[in-house]
Amino acid sequence: IIIASSPNLTVQLWNSGMGSFKSNSEFIHSHMINLLRAAFPNVHPNEVKTFVDGLYQYQREPKNFKQYIRDFIIQTKEFSNLDNQELYREEQQQQQAQQQQAEDFEKKDQDEASALLPAPE
Repeated sequence: IIIASSPNLTVQLWNSGMGSFKSNSEFIHSHMINLLRAAFPNVHPNEVKTFVDGLYQYQREPKNFKQYIRDFIIQTKEFSNLDNQELYREEQQQQQAQQQQAEDFEKKDQDEASALLPAPE
């Protein structure tokens, strides 16, 4: 989305048989709507358009962009719980790393504290 909206991209991304568009950004917007409508026929066309509009809104906010996509995927109910878990893999890995770091820090503190205590007689 960002690249298609860039003024540095001067080449037209569509051919004349694909329709008439004012810009590459407009073409990508329309093309994404068509692809998503075909992929998710159970989702109302207005919801698909709203989703694509939201992608443009959050295109420069990676965290919100990712959450917005997750919400859409969950909304479609096309994926099982196992697939949904994959959506949160990155955050789970970060949380596990933070937890491991906290445990390591706590163990280090305990080791340092016991080194300061006098040895039992």
